[in-house]
Formats: sequence, structure tokens, C-alpha cells
Amino acid sequence: MMTLKALLLMCLLPVAGVYAAEPQATPAQCLLPEQGGTAKPGKDGSFDVEKCLSKAGIPNFNRKGKTLTIFLAGGRKELFKDVSPGREDSTEHRYTGYDPKTGFHQIEYKTTESNGLIFLDHESGFGFSSDVYAFSPDRQWVLGGGDNQYCERPMLAMQKIPARGQKGEATSAVITGKLGATDCETAIDPGALGFLFVNVNKVHWLSNEQVQIEWAGFKQGNEDLKKADAIDTTLLTLQGEQWVTDRLPFSGKQAVSKSLPNAQTPMQSGSLRTGMTLEEVEKLLGRSADRFKINPLALLGKQEITRVWTANGRQLEVTFVGGVVASWR
Repeated sequence: MMTLKALLLMCLLPVAGVYAAEPQATPAQCLLPEQGGTAKPGKDGSFDVEKCLSKAGIPNFNRKGKTLTIFLAGGRKELFKDVSPGREDSTEHRYTGYDPKTGFHQIEYKTTESNGLIFLDHESGFGFSSDVYAFSPDRQWVLGGGDNQYCERPMLAMQKIPARGQKGEATSAVITGKLGATDCETAIDPGALGFLFVNVNKVHWLSNEQVQIEWAGFKQGNEDLKKADAIDTTLLTLQGEQWVTDRLPFSGKQAVSKSLPNAQTPMQSGSLRTGMTLEEVEKLLGRSADRFKINPLALLGKQEITRVWTANGRQLEVTFVGGVVASWR
């Protein structure tokens, strides 16, 4: 007679037709070094993640010929069928892993006209497609690239998605300025910024309402894109229902014009004053700071940071100590 322990063990093993109830994260041997893994790409730089995951015995998916099956919670399945190359509707899908931090399975797809990523929520089955750069800490927002594959201009797209385990739809949010352009004609021309290409290099969410974007600029003659000629950082801040860009990359031009209070005149009621919190200052000035400076003493316990706002050729530096305004100039 089979013991209870043996029966449970068999149910958890990814053997013929039996799959683990919980999805497994992508192991290190199937992640590239830049992703924190140990995988080694081929001489041409390619690496077959799906093949690696299959070899590792990851039970999240199954492939039979041209059909890719993703196993979801509650015994549900999501099927993706490939269409043979050479046809106008040619499509190929490859499973690229599961991220326990977001709860999404990730599938890479390629068609005759485009390519991208599909994300599937393991619990709810909610899915969306996006060229994702990074998710917000609460996983409610996802920043990706705009539809710029034909014009190669810097464009961003922000979507709001349902909470983890919830069903719903992804909805697009407005990004102000040319970075939020939805077509090539109104997007930023890299040439106007002095570059051949301007690409997103890194994305870092500072909070659920603010994301920092690092841009890489490549000049004429640097077509291999191995090392950027210049790096710049901009901010996106959620204000109401829109994401506001602080300025254009590699440009002092403000994406949204805001006036600053005169730092040289006495601060009246309703103006900048000591003791104000960062939230109160941002509300007063209408946006987050363009950049900030860290006092080296902060590393020794003194929590001091100076935030800088610029507009109309003027600059306002506000120093915060312990989270509140201590001085400005």
C-alpha cells in the first residue's frame, strides 16, 4: 500500500501528465549573467531559454510540436499555437520563465511584423503584451517602450494593470510631452538632441508614483551601440491620472513648464517655509525635483538631501534634513 508521504511526493513531481501546483522560478542556469544567472549564450549571442527550462525539468509549461501550454492556478491552461514560418501570419512563441515577484509567466513572441512579450498572471490568467522595462513596486503600473520599432525614436508607454491575482484589463495612461508620443511624427527626433540613437538604458522605480529613467545617447559612427557616448537621467511622476515628464533627455528643455516661487523674497503664507515635508513642497511647486544632491555626511547618520528644481532659466535648491525643509536658496 502506498503511504501518504509517497503519494504527496508523486503529486509534486513533474512526471508524465503531472505538474507541480506552484510554478517554479527560473533557475540561475537559465538566466544570463546580466540577469543574475550563469547561462552562457552561444557565439552568435543567442540563448534558448525554453530549451534550458525544459532540460531543467521546470513544470510550468509543456511543448508538443507547435503548441506551447502554460499551466495556471486551479488546473487551468493557456495554449499558444505557432504558425509555420513563410506565411503572412507566421508566429512563434517561446516560454521564457516565471517571476515569483510579479506572479507573471513570460512568453516571447515573434511575428513577421513585430515581436514582444506576453505576461500571464498565474493566479487569474490575466494577460497583456508589452515591451516591459520594469514594474512598479506594487505591480500596478508597468513602464515599457512605445511603438517605435519603425522610426527608432525614444518613446515610452505606461499601462495600469490589475492587482496580482485579479482579473481585468490593462489600460494605457497618458505620458505628457513628446516621450509619450504614440506615433513617429510627433516623437522626439534624436538628431535634434545631437544623437543618432537615444535608448532607455535603465529604469528604477523610486516609489509607486515616481520612476527614474536612464537614457543612453549614441552619436554618428557609433552604430554598434556597445558603449554610449552620453548618459542622462529623467523622471516620470504620477500627477492625477497622468505621468508627467520633468524634461526631455539630453536637454534642459522642460516637458511641462512650471513657475517657481521667488527664493530671494520673504516666504509668505502658502509659500515655501521651513518644516515643510517633501510632499508639501512638491504640491507647492507642482512637480517633483529635477535632480538631487546627497550630502556625504548622510552616510554617517545625518539624513540630509538637497533637491533641485529648475524652470525658466532659474534654479531653486531646497535642503531637507530628517525629511523636512531646513533651508533653500
